[in-house]
Amino acid sequence: MSHYFTNETPKKVHQYDVNFVFENQSFTLQSATGVFSSTRLDGGTHVLIQTVLEEDLKGSILDLGCGYGPIGITLATLRPSLHVTMSDIKETAVVLTQANVKKYHLNNVRVIESDGYKSLNELFDIILLNPPIRAGKKVIFPLYEQSYHHLKDQGKFYIVIRKDLGASSSEKELRKQFKTVERIARQYGYHVYRAIK
Repeated sequence: MSHYFTNETPKKVHQYDVNFVFENQSFTLQSATGVFSSTRLDGGTHVLIQTVLEEDLKGSILDLGCGYGPIGITLATLRPSLHVTMSDIKETAVVLTQANVKKYHLNNVRVIESDGYKSLNELFDIILLNPPIRAGKKVIFPLYEQSYHHLKDQGKFYIVIRKDLGASSSEKELRKQFKTVERIARQYGYHVYRAIK
């Protein structure tokens, strides 16, 4: 079985169009079997995008574990002054994201294949993550710590997580690393946290 948080390729690959709207802008992104929430925009991703669009976003942004690209592409389109880096462990996800970036003619985006931060050396103003819950805490919690070290001073780290899938334990883990941690949104069982370095 292929997991979206590994670089395994599923035996059968199906293509999908995923449609969604933010700020009256319609998006249609190409997706495929094996990437996270391949047939529709995941509820957590929707809440995360909706929440961060209300924030004061400036500078460089990392969309960590970008999948086929809905977070980074939405922000790069609607906030064109941002410099957006999108990364994923999965080659399929990177190829899909590159195609979706090209479709929207985005010049403020780069896409990188990376297992976590292994291919990412620079510091960012903002990092966004919809954590790969199925990978477990042994994978997720180190990503929180590594995100801290890949932020500039006063940099912001945003995550979305369902209450019943470990929101409280993630909040406690974030507080071990970051000086300020706030839950800034709660919708449909999803909690969005903003942690400031």
